[in-house]
Amino acid sequence: MTRFPVVIPTISLRRKATAAAPAWLFCVALLVVEIVLVVAIMTAATHQNLATIYARIAAQEPMLNMLNNASAKVVPLTGRSGAVVRLVYDSAQKRGVLLIATLGDPGDEFSYRLWMVSRFGSRSAWAFDAGAEDLTVIPIKADFALYDRVAIFVEHRNSSRSAPILFGSL
Repeated sequence: MTRFPVVIPTISLRRKATAAAPAWLFCVALLVVEIVLVVAIMTAATHQNLATIYARIAAQEPMLNMLNNASAKVVPLTGRSGAVVRLVYDSAQKRGVLLIATLGDPGDEFSYRLWMVSRFGSRSAWAFDAGAEDLTVIPIKADFALYDRVAIFVEHRNSSRSAPILFGSL
């Protein structure tokens, strides 16, 4: 009997393992990584924006409570034609809010400054710009029982104050 050589086909596993993956598979993996990065960045930005919003709400809550308080007093500031400015304060809480509806732009190199005035002297409470037509709300912490009047001055940013443009009696 003659023997014929038996040929067994072999499959090279090594060749298939080292063969390059199709190009579309690489693109899909890259797309998944990009989507994960975009979602992570958007989540971080949303978290930061929400934290800012919550901080603003927490800061505004005491002012809103003071505005609704029955013991709060309202002082309209008068003097400049067309200006709508009010000081709402509560002496017991030692808090106040300056509400500026219209005041106008003080001009270049100038700003407004709120002064608390008593017969013993005066104290600067806040410097601000109110050029926009939107409502401007400025929180003020002071012992209002010590003061008789409030006044708003237009001041050059690097010099002393001028005559008051608005004033009110507490």
